Amino acid sequence: MKLTIHDACWDAQASEWSNRAIAAGVRWLKVVDDPSRAFGVAQAAPGCQVIYRKVAPPDIEALSDLRRHPEFSDALDCAEMFVRLADVRTAPNLWVEGANEVKLADLGDALWYGRVEALRSRMLESRGLRAVVGNFATGNPDGTLFRAWMQAYRDNLGDPKAIIGLHEYGTIALPAARDGHNLLRHRLLRAYAPGYRWAITECGLDQVQVGGQWVGGGWRAPGSGISEEAYWQFMREFNAELERDADVVCACVFSYGDTPRWKDYEMNDAQAFNSNLIAAVVADGQQATPTPEPSDWTHTVAATDGLNVRSSADNLGAANKIGAMVNGQRVRVVSRTGDWARIDYPLVGYCWAPNLKARTAPTPPLHKLGTRITLPTGARFVDVSAWQTPSEIDWRALAWNDCKAAMIRLAAGVQTDPEWHLYAAGAQAASVPWFGYVYYSFQTGWQSQIAALTTAVNRMSELPSVAIDLEGANPTKGDADLKQYLAALSLMGIPVALYTRQSWVTENLPQLATIMPDAPLIVANYRYPIGTQPALPPGYATSHAWQHVAGEKVVTDKLHWARFRTTTGAWLDESIVTTGLSVCAGKV
Repeated sequence: MKLTIHDACWDAQASEWSNRAIAAGVRWLKVVDDPSRAFGVAQAAPGCQVIYRKVAPPDIEALSDLRRHPEFSDALDCAEMFVRLADVRTAPNLWVEGANEVKLADLGDALWYGRVEALRSRMLESRGLRAVVGNFATGNPDGTLFRAWMQAYRDNLGDPKAIIGLHEYGTIALPAARDGHNLLRHRLLRAYAPGYRWAITECGLDQVQVGGQWVGGGWRAPGSGISEEAYWQFMREFNAELERDADVVCACVFSYGDTPRWKDYEMNDAQAFNSNLIAAVVADGQQATPTPEPSDWTHTVAATDGLNVRSSADNLGAANKIGAMVNGQRVRVVSRTGDWARIDYPLVGYCWAPNLKARTAPTPPLHKLGTRITLPTGARFVDVSAWQTPSEIDWRALAWNDCKAAMIRLAAGVQTDPEWHLYAAGAQAASVPWFGYVYYSFQTGWQSQIAALTTAVNRMSELPSVAIDLEGANPTKGDADLKQYLAALSLMGIPVALYTRQSWVTENLPQLATIMPDAPLIVANYRYPIGTQPALPPGYATSHAWQHVAGEKVVTDKLHWARFRTTTGAWLDESIVTTGLSVCAGKV
């Protein structure tokens, strides 16, 4: 069974039919806009391959906009933007899409977009993620432009293990076997991509071109007269054709999610269609293997009678119950809103948080604290992370150009930066003192983030100061987990600093000054000339350093005061000390 579900989570919670498909053992599933949901499914159902796409802002939705966008016209900038936009935790069965419904208008589009997707696929691969590339709209591109795109993808060393994504929509009057231009378009293009696999990342009924005329529409469009039974029969015939194509992995029926914008395509209340779909999945024997208990579980069930799991966080009634857990069951919580906890193990859903008991964090080992140094006002330092490559950092050259220190990312959420120690060793060899920073995520538990940092700490002989990078979304504006994280750092003997920007604090955590009042403050602010003061977060009267250069913005924002580059010419993030920055230097 190649048909599966396109779970649109941007306006609603995950579809109940998506949960049922997972329980039935579906092999592929698409999740849109919700990285926690995508990662949760990947973790809870390792036998299911999950395709994830983040909905792009309106000004970068179309390919023509991207090529002409002042920040993303360069292919590398565009690729990096899409990798950052789809900020999702790593899992071996998680695949990431980029732009949506790309339409190649000319050869220039094809060559540019081939390079974009090649670069994006390699960036994802370096982070342990897989790529779905292309994601072309129905009927696009023609063979000539696809061949040019594919050649550009190969020439720029795109990941050969990536899957090519297409949308294939049809019209009810033309069965799939007779529609090679819209449905089954992959058969026209596969000769140009030998050895690649294909994912039909959207499919169903839509307005399409047949014989030069636009016909059809969504199955629920006014006046369509299409019943669920007729739609199922049409899609079953489409699936029968796909079963003949071993290089096609799945076809995602658009769309589940109660999204008003797509009401003519909505499948959530199509009871007959979906019952047939789930039955077909079960009959196909797609049952997934049992999920092993994760090592980073965060809570246990503390309820004698067990605890129900819900499909949405709105009530305790029976209607939205999707399963139950026994007393003492280990659970992984990914977020919490009031009295509800969102979990991704052992089920994907929501449960009553007061009936969960937090896992006791083990006492981290104590390490020797590094030598305290004070960087004087006017001193400049750089920050480096997995966005760079260690071999491209010439630390001696940076030192000669008056780089006084380095701030090295040690962990991002639950992931330890894989090459932080190479940066640290290089900096030490060039007599450039270094301290650390971590990207803190409000989308996952603090315990697993401490574990990621501890992996790095255990390789150090002397502990550095660690700046807490606060820039990701904090939907609840809550601070409980952050306080636990800071308490754990205190137990480890790690002095902390704060690295954030004014707008983030205002929008996400306005009470931050009461939580970290004494931490040295590094402000990110790129919009002012260097002679003025940075914009300070509410509650802070001064800063200790100002990150005045974002490396990726030097060209687009004309930040002419940038100083430090990699050996390939890429600009590095750069800060200047505004009021004596005191930190402890680390050693490996």
